[in-house]
Amino acid sequence: MKKFSILGLILFCQAYVFAQQSQLIGRITTSNNLPISGAKVIISNTEKTLFTDTTGQFLFNGLVGGTYNIRITKQGYLNENRSVTLKTSKQSLNIKLAASSYQLAEVLIKDNRVENRKKEESLNVEVVNADFIQRNLS
Repeated sequence: MKKFSILGLILFCQAYVFAQQSQLIGRITTSNNLPISGAKVIISNTEKTLFTDTTGQFLFNGLVGGTYNIRITKQGYLNENRSVTLKTSKQSLNIKLAASSYQLAEVLIKDNRVENRKKEESLNVEVVNADFIQRNLS
């Protein structure tokens, strides 16, 4: 009887521990609602890191209820920081990343085609003196 009581207590405690764990499900999209694949999602409180799949979705398992700081980064987009409070066992999050643009001061385009062509083409050059020119003028 004692063994069954201990076994029942262990199973009850295990179910209680799993009930406290939460999931954070999210989707990262552009401002046009297109999925962003390969975006890096970091939960800074736990140092857990994931990358979004081809549909822009990510899933963190085994989180304990509480407040987390989430950072999303992707090259070509502005970084996004969010604070999320997990209260339920499963919470969804949809984030839109804005595209980043860079203003360049100057763009210099240089073409070396003429110089390269001169190097590639061969010319026959013959050196002559003044006497040769005088003889062949007429």
